[in-house]
Amino acid sequence: MATQKQIDAAHANGALSRGPKTPEGKARSARNATRHGLLSKIVLLDNEGREGFQELFENYTRRFGPLE
Repeated sequence: MATQKQIDAAHANGALSRGPKTPEGKARSARNATRHGLLSKIVLLDNEGREGFQELFENYTRRFGPLE
């Protein structure tokens, strides 16, 4: 359990924070609250390839899509 001194220091340090400054930091911070991405505007992460995503998407569509 944190001591009162540690709690006070954490509050003081947190009060100094002004958020991300760089475009990269702002982009990363914008994704902090993403939980499942169902309504996401960003479909691929920086380390993912479009081809792999397209293949995965087609496999899911075939398996779970509506029956004709």
